Amino acid sequence: MSKTISKAARDALAATDWTKLDLMTDEAIARQVASNPDAAPDMAPEIDVAAIRRAAGMT
Repeated sequence: MSKTISKAARDALAATDWTKLDLMTDEAIARQVASNPDAAPDMAPEIDVAAIRRAAGMT
């Protein structure tokens, strides 16, 4: 099932230089996030996928 997205979202995706993004290192991304005062802090703890799957009864 596909999800409909807005024209603004389609335009933003079309304007994105995906090759440039693919070439970015994790360090470069972290530097850009740290230098952006509008970026929300990373509030997510390390996720234990195995524990979530066990709790949900998944194998």
